[in-house]
Amino acid sequence: MHRGLYWRTDEGLQLDTGAFLAGLEQAAATEAEVIGKPAAVFFTTALAHLGVGAADTLMVGDDIETDVLAAQRQGLTGVLVKTGKYLLRTHRAASGAPDHVLDSFADLPALLKQLQSAPESAVRNRARGAEPP
Repeated sequence: MHRGLYWRTDEGLQLDTGAFLAGLEQAAATEAEVIGKPAAVFFTTALAHLGVGAADTLMVGDDIETDVLAAQRQGLTGVLVKTGKYLLRTHRAASGAPDHVLDSFADLPALLKQLQSAPESAVRNRARGAEPP
């Protein structure tokens, strides 16, 4: 389904399917076709199912690479939330910057309100508030 290496459970971080995928690919001498995040088909299928455009959609996730940056590559606004499996070291080492960073998913309504009242040019501003501390 995806290449995510870990996820958070009530017992802490646990290995996810991506941690085993490389070994399975080697054993089968083939490259897996990933249809979950971060694959483009995941996002395009979701957008088509919802009947919305990428420019009008936010992806909120706790994994900067497979949730947020993957969504941005497909034209969605990427919102990183510092809960779940978020790790500061992963944020700092990421290959890009999220459009917005929230301390909690509970902060999403305020962000949505802010975005609704912001001029179009300010809606996708990756430089403001997106860099890790």
